[in-house]
Amino acid sequence: MELKTKKQYSYLIYPYVINEKEYDKYIYKLLKNRHCELKIWNKKDDLNMYTYFSKNIKESVFWSFSYNDGRKEKLNELDRDFRSKILAQNQAVTFEYKIGENAQGKIGENLVFFGINKMEIICFKTGICFVVMKTSLGNGANFDEILNANSKFRNIRSDFKTAKENEKIIIQTEEARDILDLSEIIKDIVGNNKDAKSSKICEERILTYSYTCFDKNDWNNDSDYQDKIKKEFVKYYKVLPESFPDKELKKENDCTIDLTKFLKVGFSKQGTGIICSNENPENELNTPYVFEQEYLYTYILSLYKKLYVNKIYNEFGDCKKFDQTKEKLEKFTNEIWVQPITERREGISLCRKWENTMQLNYLLEKLKLDMRLENNMDL
Repeated sequence: MELKTKKQYSYLIYPYVINEKEYDKYIYKLLKNRHCELKIWNKKDDLNMYTYFSKNIKESVFWSFSYNDGRKEKLNELDRDFRSKILAQNQAVTFEYKIGENAQGKIGENLVFFGINKMEIICFKTGICFVVMKTSLGNGANFDEILNANSKFRNIRSDFKTAKENEKIIIQTEEARDILDLSEIIKDIVGNNKDAKSSKICEERILTYSYTCFDKNDWNNDSDYQDKIKKEFVKYYKVLPESFPDKELKKENDCTIDLTKFLKVGFSKQGTGIICSNENPENELNTPYVFEQEYLYTYILSLYKKLYVNKIYNEFGDCKKFDQTKEKLEKFTNEIWVQPITERREGISLCRKWENTMQLNYLLEKLKLDMRLENNMDL
């Protein structure tokens, strides 16, 4: 069924791990990279971000909000080595990666042409990092084209090994023309990612965070959402292709929430899908910006919690480091886990859905229980 879109984007999120002992050196490497520019938040340009996040999260993750012009200038005047050591002490550091101008994306016969509109590198001092790429097929794309494009990216292995399927994805930027070009950019940013493999925290596929706004002619007070969009929406947030058989879609409860009548969010371990209709004009005008700012970073923080717990889980098996691992977990719990991300009602609802989908509380409690059992066995 053909469903035209008014506005859309998909964020592709690639997690990786840097050795904590080498973290300041990694920040130094990014500072030296001519494509990387340190992201500095400020109240004037990022007011929505500033008012959305809680005080503790702003102070730790978005610390540059507290920097005045003089302090920013002093930071820039420091030599790279000293600057990297200072930056590495913060809970998180974000870099913008300048990938060059891009053309509008599109999809053709057996080929996906897309633009990379924005690229960021988000690093936490524990060594867990993310490459975050905003891609687009362009406004006016059919929804089935978006399903197929997201699915193709979902099936790219995290090590970007060459495959015929990957050769069907064409990138339209100054810096990259295809998946092999993009893989070189990613490898330059990430390195060998051996710590991710040894920690067993990274899945083999890229995570997807996608927004689509439909025209009100397809979704309005008189149209039947259940018949026209619902099954396609399930494929969307599960990152499945348009051709995936409807009868094979598993019935799962509580995987979506309706923020309004014409704004729905779907959750899966593979990603997050946001659909809306411009029957409410705000969904086309303002909603996409909220979801790629406040809510995207909320999702990243939820992913970070999951990956760090998995990382600690792998580490605590070494009895010699038990006390050290326990101390790291307690510090992480106090600094990040128990801190409310926001006081906004919608943000809290989304946080809870991501936590439930990722089973965050279960993972943490299981880790604590296993650590207690392991410790008792050693006594």
